[in-house]
Amino acid sequence: MLRIRAAVACLLLAATLPVAAQHRPPGPPPGSRPPPGARPPPPRQAPPPREAARPQATGSPTQAMAATPPAAARPEATPPALPRSAGEDALDRARASGDPAATGAALLLRGRELADAGRGDDALSLFDEATRIANARGDDRLGREAAMAAAELWAARGDRGMERTWRDQADQYLARMAAAMAPPAPATAAAAAAAAAAADQAAPAPSPAVAPLPVVPPPPPAASGSRWLWLLLPLALAAVWAWLRGLRRAEALESEAARLERHRRQLRQANSSLAEQAERLRQAAVTDALTGAMTRTAFARRLDEVLAHAAHYRKPVALMVFDCDHFKAINDGHGHLTGDAALRFVAGVVREHLGSDDLFGRFGGDEFLIACADHDADAALALAEAIRRAVVARAASENPAFAGLSLSLGIAFADAGRGWGAEGLFHDANAALYAAKRAGRDRSVVADASTPEPPGEAHLPRSLTA
Repeated sequence: MLRIRAAVACLLLAATLPVAAQHRPPGPPPGSRPPPGARPPPPRQAPPPREAARPQATGSPTQAMAATPPAAARPEATPPALPRSAGEDALDRARASGDPAATGAALLLRGRELADAGRGDDALSLFDEATRIANARGDDRLGREAAMAAAELWAARGDRGMERTWRDQADQYLARMAAAMAPPAPATAAAAAAAAAAADQAAPAPSPAVAPLPVVPPPPPAASGSRWLWLLLPLALAAVWAWLRGLRRAEALESEAARLERHRRQLRQANSSLAEQAERLRQAAVTDALTGAMTRTAFARRLDEVLAHAAHYRKPVALMVFDCDHFKAINDGHGHLTGDAALRFVAGVVREHLGSDDLFGRFGGDEFLIACADHDADAALALAEAIRRAVVARAASENPAFAGLSLSLGIAFADAGRGWGAEGLFHDANAALYAAKRAGRDRSVVADASTPEPPGEAHLPRSLTA
């Protein structure tokens, strides 16, 4: 803001200085004649010559002659120097300065002095030089005064031809002056003739005593420059105001853009955090935290999709339900941490034997679920036996060792004969599981029409979605 105030102050100062120069009164041009009524300076006079003191005559003439000493030889007196006129001094100063305007005015003054002194030829020479300066500078006023002075001098001599020639030249200067001062209008021959006639009537009588028009110096160039500065000052102030307004608007836009960018970053961080939380919740709802297998709800939803696809293409689906034998003894004898490690061990072995399209979930506790699409009885039984033997073989070598850990598996199928219902398939696999436990555990049993229902407490109804 300080820089803007300084710029406005500089503009105001630049516009004020030419106006002050315009109102300063100009001094009189060198060599100009004093105005009417002004007292001219007294002419310089030579001091009177001194006279020798004469002795007072007494007595007779003879005695006076005897008493008078012989006069000494008087030296020749030098003639006193003529005083210089004002025109001479002005002309010398103007020629020394090299100013054409001052030289022209001094030539007029000196020419009039010479004309008054009867030196007409010298005066005409100076008037002719003044007209040449006027033509070179385009100074019509100076040219007209010089031409009128020459015409008056020729009129005084009685030469009407030369007088007419110089008066015609003066009329030309006057016409140019009138054309310069008059408003622009189409010139006509009649108007030019009328202007020439009016100039002839307005011309003064040929008298050397008539004072010429005063020489008015041209206006200083600072006046027109100041007017232009005053015209440009409102435009400059308007430009500064527009620049300040644009600067404030740009700063406001930058501040708003920065605020929006901060808000966008905050939203992006919030969205990222929400996405992470949603993913964690989804994983918690879909994946069992201990074993990494699908939860029962997620497994049931995916099993419905697999069964619907298999029913559309009339392909079988195998469902295995298994649990860990003697898991309660491992959990109670070695602690819950060892029991959790045993569950993670079993889940790892199962994943090693499943394909990418197979489903693996945890029903709850030590019970797990496996669903394999497009598996017949032989393929499903082979897979179940491979998993069971791997768990038994590797359980003793684990650290800590899971002594007595084995698997009991029940296998059921969904096909065109038995249907593709998820609840019926789970019921058959669950019955086969309890049949394997009744047969001594550590084995795989395929459900069929002769598989009995689980007896006693084991016969409590169970469901995938309950």
